Amino acid sequence: MIFNTAREILIEQYKYPQGIRSYEYIPSFAIRGLHYDVQKSLLMKIDAFHYVQSGTAYRGLTPVPDEEVIEMYGGTQHIPLYQMSDFYGKGPSIKQFMDIFSLPEMTLLASVNDYFITHNIEFDQGHLYKDVTDAESQTILLEWMKERHELRSVTKNLFNPQFGSIFRTYHNPTYFSRRLCRFSDLYMASISCLLNYDLQFTFYPRRTPLQHEAPLWMDQLCTGCMKTPFLEEMVHIR
Repeated sequence: MIFNTAREILIEQYKYPQGIRSYEYIPSFAIRGLHYDVQKSLLMKIDAFHYVQSGTAYRGLTPVPDEEVIEMYGGTQHIPLYQMSDFYGKGPSIKQFMDIFSLPEMTLLASVNDYFITHNIEFDQGHLYKDVTDAESQTILLEWMKERHELRSVTKNLFNPQFGSIFRTYHNPTYFSRRLCRFSDLYMASISCLLNYDLQFTFYPRRTPLQHEAPLWMDQLCTGCMKTPFLEEMVHIR
C-alpha cells in the first residue's frame, strides 16, 4: 500500500515517467538496516566497522560486483566515518534505513533508479532521493491520518451511546473528559483514585449546607442547638 501510493505521488505530483507504474513492491528485496549512498545510487549492507559486506551492493535492482564497489570507494570496502555521520557537515551522504516503513521506501528508490538506468535517462541522484523520501513521508502521513480517522470513528460508535460525545472538539477537552474530571473533583483527589473502586460502587456527595442554610446553622452552632439533621457532622464548617 505504501509503495503503491508513494509511486503514484511520484508520477502524478512530481511528474515522473509513467513507466515507473510497471514496478511492483518486492517484499524480499530489502531488509532493515541497509545503507544508501545518495551520490552513487548504491544500496548496500555496511557492518559495524564501516565495511561494505561482499555481495550486498545494488544499483537499482541489479547487483553490483564487489570489484566495482571497491573501485568506487578508492580501492577499499571501508566507508569513512565522515560520510556516515551528521557530525562532520551538512549531513551524511550515506543514509541508513532502520524502521519498518523503510522497506517499501528502499524498494521504490531501487525501482526508480532501475527505470532511469535501463532507459538511459540522466538524473540527479540527490533530487531523486529527496523526491522518493518526500513521497514516502507524505504517504505515511496520509495513512496515519486515515488510520486515526478510523480509530476515532470506532471509538465514537463504542463510547457515544453510553457517555455522549467524546469527540466534540479536536483540541479542547471533550464533553466526556470534562464530566470525568468534574466527577473526580467532587468525590476524590484525582481521576486515578477511581481505580480503587468497584465498577458497581455508588458515590454520594457529602451533605453540606446550602447557601440559605449556612447562616441559620451558624446561629445554631453558636447557641449550642443540635436539632438540625446531621449537624454533628457539620460542626467543622465555617
